[in-house]
Amino acid sequence: MAVAAMFAVSAGAQNPAVAKQIKGMKNYQEALGLLKSNLQSLSNEEKAAAYNKLVDLALDKFNKESSIEQVNQAMQKNDPYDKEGMNDAAYNAVVNAMECYKYDQMPNAKGQVKPKFAKNVDRVLGARLAMVQAGQDAASEDKGADEVLKYWGTFVDSDSNPLFANIDRTQQAQFMGQVARFAAIYAYQNKEMERASRYCKVAMQDPEERNDALSLSVLILQSELKTREDSVNYVNNLLELHEQNPQNEVILENIYNTYSYLGEQDKAKNFLKGVLDKDPNNFVALADMGIACMRDDNVDDAITYLRRAIAVKDDNAVLHTYVGACCVAKAQVEVVPENAKKFYEEAVQHYDRAKALDPNKEVSNWGYSRYSAYSQLYGPEDPRTKAAEAEQ
Repeated sequence: MAVAAMFAVSAGAQNPAVAKQIKGMKNYQEALGLLKSNLQSLSNEEKAAAYNKLVDLALDKFNKESSIEQVNQAMQKNDPYDKEGMNDAAYNAVVNAMECYKYDQMPNAKGQVKPKFAKNVDRVLGARLAMVQAGQDAASEDKGADEVLKYWGTFVDSDSNPLFANIDRTQQAQFMGQVARFAAIYAYQNKEMERASRYCKVAMQDPEERNDALSLSVLILQSELKTREDSVNYVNNLLELHEQNPQNEVILENIYNTYSYLGEQDKAKNFLKGVLDKDPNNFVALADMGIACMRDDNVDDAITYLRRAIAVKDDNAVLHTYVGACCVAKAQVEVVPENAKKFYEEAVQHYDRAKALDPNKEVSNWGYSRYSAYSQLYGPEDPRTKAAEAEQ
């Protein structure tokens, strides 16, 4: 009975003096401070009215500054205005409108739900959209992840708030996915992984952003790895993502790498074989299978898979270097001189391609191997070999 009595007092708590004082205030920060310090003493009706007042004050500032901005843009003028204050006011209008809605949907002192501020959704739609540009401003001015997420994060989060449940989303559909992905990147950099994952899920609903958002989701999952059990769970999560997105190369690569890290080489290769059964020209699977065969000293299969990978995508200097090395290995054990020569010729072709793609050896150290192949093919004194020696 005591608990019930306390609940009744709390539910019906009222502080009309504070509520009236807030209603008459002109300064946003003062009104916000008074509301926060007296929130527990106000009824649901008074809280809703107080937050609505904050919406009024924020919109006064936002509308004043944005009107100057719009005139400047339309008339090519440069009248001074408070851009930072305008952006801040847009944020304040939206967050307070959501709080107002929350309390406006709660029972009043008589236990009845009688919303009074339903029109707030229409009033703050412009401010909500303005947070997209506000986030861009914060990002361009390097104000830090917290400031960027204040706008972009709130814009994305507000889309699932019941206040905005029935709005027309035609306009925001053009950029929601991109804003969500950018917000996810900033949350990831800020080590807010749950938040980053949440924004990735929104971004993945946009076909143009889906692949990049998936790749970021992989990094988010990866950031939580601490134990072998974590790695096992991680690869299982990746397998689920792969089933839904079989063309995503980052997911595929990380499944293979994680199996390899766990020492489960057979599972790694069986996974790649399964991918190739469904998609015989999958570049990543072909390349990884070729490299796996090299590690197993299976030169014949390595050459087969690497050749197939290069046939799909010919601009990878590392793979050309690997094929060259495999061809040299085959030539060195070939008992028929003419066959050995063919392998050396193929090796030289791949090393030359690696050189053309990566002349400064930034990703593949083809230099000595290329010179050695030239020497075996043409002899150490041949001018072509001498040139290769100079370029190693």
